[in-house]
Amino acid sequence: MKSLLKHSIVALLVAFACVPSQAQEKKIVIGILPTYDSSGQSYGGTVSQVLTGMLYQQFASNPKFHPVFLNPGGLYDPTSTAWVAEYVETLDTPIDVVLSTIFAEPDDPKHGDLILHLKASELDPKTGDSLQASVSSTQIKDYKAMLDYGRAMIPTGSFDTSLVYQPSRNFDKQPVGKAAYALARQAADSVNLTAPKLTASGTAPPHAKTTSCKMTLKISYDYKDRHPSSKSYNCIINEKEESLGIQEGVLEVTEPSAPLLMQIQVKDSPYKLPKQDVYLFDPVLDCGRPSNILKITIGPAGEAHTTWQ
Repeated sequence: MKSLLKHSIVALLVAFACVPSQAQEKKIVIGILPTYDSSGQSYGGTVSQVLTGMLYQQFASNPKFHPVFLNPGGLYDPTSTAWVAEYVETLDTPIDVVLSTIFAEPDDPKHGDLILHLKASELDPKTGDSLQASVSSTQIKDYKAMLDYGRAMIPTGSFDTSLVYQPSRNFDKQPVGKAAYALARQAADSVNLTAPKLTASGTAPPHAKTTSCKMTLKISYDYKDRHPSSKSYNCIINEKEESLGIQEGVLEVTEPSAPLLMQIQVKDSPYKLPKQDVYLFDPVLDCGRPSNILKITIGPAGEAHTTWQ
């Protein structure tokens, strides 16, 4: 998982942290939900995680949009959207539209290539109702999907072996990664067509600055009237692995005054807490603040929020 986090998602996103923008420009704030895997494929979980980052990438490079990662928790189910309005109300950032995506089961004809599908729904953040739905599709040869994903032979007895599939480090440059990019691009293009119907309420993130400063990261669980702190988690910030610097659950790093693209994987969550496998965040570090303590709070449904203190 650590290899996937470092080489697949963040590498796609970090280039957009320093994209110049007009500070007062109104943009459509689009909340990106984690891509849900219902493909039934061994590589489905990997593709879904990368698709989330690729979708963010597509909107970050579009001057009409300001994407925001949403982390609804481990109970997230895209087939039910009744919870969307209540969840959005807990966010500090105003959301104009929510994008829900499903990496669906591929078509596998007897003759011909696999056809991968990504189902996308634009949701009203105030009601959870669907505003528009679309399906993106692309083809890939089945054997290329397997070879791309990687195979490791693990002995399981005296004469037999078992295949264990692991993601390639250059996933985004391989056939499955390229197919995922095609799906993300199609889905973003579909959302872009409805942009004139949406109201832009957010402002573009500030320019990246040359100044840097220290920041402190803490993670806590707001679970069953308890607020324990996480002592064990993996953390990548702007493509750099920072996990070794965590001391008693506290991470202190020096970062530029700019948006931070972060990935968190908690390892010590309370028993039965329905956490996400991976949390994605994009907080903006402002070195002009007197204090830069970033607190990530994971709630009872595994939902996560960030606040600067």
